[in-house]
Formats: sequence, structure tokens, C-alpha cells
Amino acid sequence: MKSRYLFVTAGLLMLALVVSPGLAGEKFFTEGPVISVSVSGSNQFSPDEDAQLPLLIENRGGLIDMKLVQLGYLTPDYLPNTARSVKVSLLPGNAPPVTVKSDTQVLGILPSGIVEKATFDIHVPADAASATYTLTARVEYEYMQSYDQSGQDAITYHFKTVTEEIPVTVVVTPPSVILAITDVQSSDLNAGGEGYVTMSVKNTGSDDAAHFALYIEPGGKGPLTPPVEGNIYIGNFAAGETITPPRVKVSVSKDADETQHYPLTVFGLYKDYEGQDAMTSPVLIGVDFLGKITFAAVSEPAVATVGKENLIHVTYRNTGAATAYQAQAELVSLTLFPAVIPTSISVI
Repeated sequence: MKSRYLFVTAGLLMLALVVSPGLAGEKFFTEGPVISVSVSGSNQFSPDEDAQLPLLIENRGGLIDMKLVQLGYLTPDYLPNTARSVKVSLLPGNAPPVTVKSDTQVLGILPSGIVEKATFDIHVPADAASATYTLTARVEYEYMQSYDQSGQDAITYHFKTVTEEIPVTVVVTPPSVILAITDVQSSDLNAGGEGYVTMSVKNTGSDDAAHFALYIEPGGKGPLTPPVEGNIYIGNFAAGETITPPRVKVSVSKDADETQHYPLTVFGLYKDYEGQDAMTSPVLIGVDFLGKITFAAVSEPAVATVGKENLIHVTYRNTGAATAYQAQAELVSLTLFPAVIPTSISVI
């Protein structure tokens, strides 16, 4: 009788091991994802500006409202509040002046409580009016809406595809001073030498500039080099006004190619309408110049008498592309010819 009782007890233990815990699973009850979009950092931009607009995409999907653990349940592979295959696009919305230059950004999986960043390149044109504009962030994703369990070993998932359009606000600040450079002229400028550059500068913005100073600097690694005194103080520079600053001396490297136009960078520093220090957007201008100045001796070979002092006449021709000013000539012996060459320099 005792041995039969032990046998029944052992059988019950084996049945318990078969049923539990292998078939105990979890079933979740919650809402789907809740997506929000916000601007990371400042949302203020100026006319004539290329900028990046970083957006924060957050899944604020609710917490798990209820979780049942029960024999016979299979735990699903997906949570219903997780957004999957997330893609974000930035559309113009009601902001035609603002151009979006970036394509759709792919974020992938966005669980509840997680924030991801998507950055878009935008352009604000120079003539954009001061206003608040609304772009549209289009967020596309899918999530597990429900599932069906078949028996003890199979789950069929039902995903729902969602497209949300969320407004994104940007502010275009009052236009500042905008430079338009015209009538760029160079004079007495040639490769290997110095000359002058003149230009006309117009304030095409809507802001009057106080204590305006014009700066002229090399454009990249070009052969043009303006001196330090290329900074010109103008004073008051009203919106719509055109000025002709004093000419600026520029030097050109001797190996510069006169068939090319090389850049100079022009910008201004000033006090804006609030009395704050401000700087204009830089403007590139192209400058042309002439080739190197070269000379050739075109006179007949000189005849010298041995033992006597001889006067040698040399005729030079300017074979370069520019006028040479204050030119000087000097004779130098380039051979072992036993002649004494005076060191005096003749002015041509």
C-alpha cells in the first residue's frame, strides 16, 4: 500500500513538470504608439541662410496597462506600444519660402519612452518675409495591433500601418543687412604684381546698419591677397543704399593664371536695429587680372673694343600684358667674359 502511494505521487510530479512552467506566457494590454515631434534647439533662422533643422521624434506610447501571466499563453515577440519601421519626412507645409533639401530619414524601431533625432537641411531664401511658418513632419510606422494564438505553439500577428502628419514651427527673424556686390573692376593688376579692385555695394536687406565696416578677404586658397588695410569703415549704411567704397590694393601671386577669375570674400560687421553686433552673410566676387609683365631686349648685339671703355645701348620691349611703371634696367655679366659691368641701374 505504501509503494502504490509513492508511485502516484511521482506521477503527479511528472505531470506538473510537463505543464508548468513551459506553457506559462504573458499577454499584454496597452494602447499603441503615441508619436510626438519637436525641434531640438533654436527654431529661428535668418533670410539667405542654409541651416540644419534637428527634430526629436519621441514615442510616448502608454505603459503596459495590464499583463497576464497564465498557463497556455505564448509570449508575443512584439510589444503593442513599439513603433517599427519608422520613417520621417519633412514637408513644406504652409512655408513655401523654406526649402527642405533632405530626403526621408529612416529611424527603424522606436520603443515606448525612446527619443531619436532626425536632422534635415533647409534653406531660407534671401527674400523670405519675417514670419512664423509651419512645416510638416510626416511620420510613418507600423505596430502590432493584435495577435491570435493557434494552439500551444503558433501566433499570428496583425500589424497596423500608420501615417501621422505633425506640425513643426520655424521662425524667420527680421531680415538683416544683405550685401549685393556689382560693378567689380580691377586696375593695374597683373600676375606677380599689385593693383586695385573697386566695387559697388548695395544693402538689399530691410535693416539699416550702424557703424558698418566692409571686410575684404581672400576667397579660399586663391592667388589674390588683399592687405590688412582692406577693411573699410563706412559708418551708417541704410537699407536700399548703394555705396562705392575706396579702392582696395590687391596683390597677385606670380604663378596665377590670368585666364581665370579668382574669388575674394566680402562681408560686413555692423550694429543692428537692436544695437547688437551683427555680421552679414559673406559674398564671393570674382576678380580678373592681366598676365605677368615680361621684357625682351630687341636691340642689335653690342660691339665692344678691347681695352677701352664702351657705351652699350640696349633697347627693351614690354612683351607683357600690362603697363610697367617705374621700370629699371641693369646689366649683369652671366659669363666669364673679363668685362667690368658697372653696378649702376638705369631708369627706363
